[in-house]
Amino acid sequence: MVHLLTKIPLRLTVDRVGDHLLAVAFGHVVDGKRDDEHLRLSEAAALLLAEPDGDLIGFVVDGIGELDSAEQLPELWEGPRFHVPELGLRRANAGEITTAALAAYPRDSTLDATLFHRAVDNQGSRDIERRWRTCLAAGELKAHFGLGYTLCELGRHREAYAHLRYYAELTPRNAWAWCWLGHACRGMGDRAEAISAYEQALAMERDGSFETDAAACIEELQATAQPLVPPTREP
Repeated sequence: MVHLLTKIPLRLTVDRVGDHLLAVAFGHVVDGKRDDEHLRLSEAAALLLAEPDGDLIGFVVDGIGELDSAEQLPELWEGPRFHVPELGLRRANAGEITTAALAAYPRDSTLDATLFHRAVDNQGSRDIERRWRTCLAAGELKAHFGLGYTLCELGRHREAYAHLRYYAELTPRNAWAWCWLGHACRGMGDRAEAISAYEQALAMERDGSFETDAAACIEELQATAQPLVPPTREP
């Protein structure tokens, strides 16, 4: 059963690079969400659930670059209503929100999406940590992951841990979130929690999430009793 939490305000993201519009309750991300956490309205649009059969937390519209008007997606105009403070809308349906969003951002992305893609495009730069922190300050919670693995690569595993722990709890079905948490734990010398995080990554892999190097990391940890050496991994 889906509970329609229409009183919860949604945060708007218009991503012209990713070609989608996202309106989701703050504290939630779409990254790592599975099919059973979507209520598919059409090929282009879906309502989003906090968890399978859980609360409604917003909606996503794909292919916005091809939309001249939200009128092209009649499925958006019925169903639950939401508050979107950024657009000055209360109790608006997805069609009304999409119409207002496309009018407000006819060519550009919202700031959170702009900063996110700039950080992704500048991996390895000297100011990458600042870029991820700025992205996070703009409300893009996926930046917890980017900042976390960046801090790991800088050898600052204790700082990385807080961001990666939060992101793993935010996206519990994302195998890479758990795998990078394992890397942070390994870098801190916490063998037991590292193995636990890697095992959770493997469980998510078996459940259909991303493939990671968690299995190899567990083998390395179990094969040696020497002090832990922080691994170097690509995100």
